[in-house]
Amino acid sequence: MFKSENISPLRRVFQNATILLSGDIGANIFKLMTLSIFSHSQGVEKLGYYVLFLSFIEAVDRFFNFQTWQAFIKFAALFQSKKERQNLLMLLKYSFLVDLISLIVASVVAILLSKFFIDFFSIPEEYYISLLFMCLTLLFKVIDLSIGIFRLYNRFAVQAKIALYTSALRFVLYGLIAWLAPRFELFIYATVLTQFINMIMKYLYVIHVLKEQQINVFDILKQKVNMPIIKELKVLSFIVYNNFDSALRLFTTQLDVFLLGRFYGSELVGVYKITKEMSKLVIKVSSPVYQSIYPEFSKLIANKNFTIAKTMAIKISTYAGLMGIVFYGLFYLVGEQLIILAFGVEMIEAYSVSMFYIFAVLVNLISLPFPSLMHAMGLAKHAFYNQFFSSILYCLVLFYLVNQFSIYGAAVSMIIYHLLWLLGSIIITTQYKLQQ
Repeated sequence: MFKSENISPLRRVFQNATILLSGDIGANIFKLMTLSIFSHSQGVEKLGYYVLFLSFIEAVDRFFNFQTWQAFIKFAALFQSKKERQNLLMLLKYSFLVDLISLIVASVVAILLSKFFIDFFSIPEEYYISLLFMCLTLLFKVIDLSIGIFRLYNRFAVQAKIALYTSALRFVLYGLIAWLAPRFELFIYATVLTQFINMIMKYLYVIHVLKEQQINVFDILKQKVNMPIIKELKVLSFIVYNNFDSALRLFTTQLDVFLLGRFYGSELVGVYKITKEMSKLVIKVSSPVYQSIYPEFSKLIANKNFTIAKTMAIKISTYAGLMGIVFYGLFYLVGEQLIILAFGVEMIEAYSVSMFYIFAVLVNLISLPFPSLMHAMGLAKHAFYNQFFSSILYCLVLFYLVNQFSIYGAAVSMIIYHLLWLLGSIIITTQYKLQQ
């Protein structure tokens, strides 16, 4: 691991982002090829079922899994700045327990809602068991606190390896299934197996990283949770508001899929899935930057270097916006041929829809540093309210436009949503003082 104490925060962000990108490029290529295998093997209708399953699991995950890793990074950075090792161990234990309880609840909810979900979207009964198996993947997220641990200790290379290995394994399994026994349920079983192995890899790497910090599992288990400190720092409040914010964001980004599935059927969902995947290629490239900035913002805010954090946010937003403009030009030139090559001529409509959807992606890129900056500043409640009001307005627009213009209306609605959210984020970060 490189020494980074004397590197500027912005340079460290791009350094860590480069490490993540090295793994993400390969991982995203494998993901697209995996989706291509599934599409060619099962057809657009079953691809729609698969997309609806994934959207259902992700929705339950976001609403009921508290995902404490963001809170862990923020408050662990504070404890690090004060050299409070015992409190950091306590925070590790507390975060894991919250994750464990919330994931058990999420899994139960997913199982109970599965039959209703199948009936609501008129999915054939034969796929019910496959959806139940997909629900198991929620329990495999119990070690996702690893995300916070890897980022806090600048072990982004580990995160990149796990992403690459998982995507490569899924690609190999899908390829074998498509060749030997191309049945829908086998692709689902491969997905579940891949997520289980992903969990095991995260656990083994977490143990290794913690040992480097002279922390072992026994130290964490025997550490008593200091509830007065938890309450004083409002850790649970941060976690809850962050979860509401994350759940609402997921709701807004997946509602279009559910509406299209309900109004127009699974085939159009399959086309829209391709639209999203192709339009978000540039988001996948920028994702390593997004993942790298939150730990740096948290450390800067913990040391009260708000001006540096704000300047860094403006620079990242500018660079990301320029990258989005370049991507739009490139996709305009080669996107149509790329879609036909990867997914077949029956998916060609995804190109014209993408030319609208990429505008939403461009606004999203400009917004890149704001979620991390708001949470690092302790403005989780304000971020939630921003998400709430943006989502309400988005839903009103979405229902009308989807009903009138199908997938094109969904794409335009997403542009409006991201513009509303960006405006609210700018107001919050400029008007509110740094929370102590």
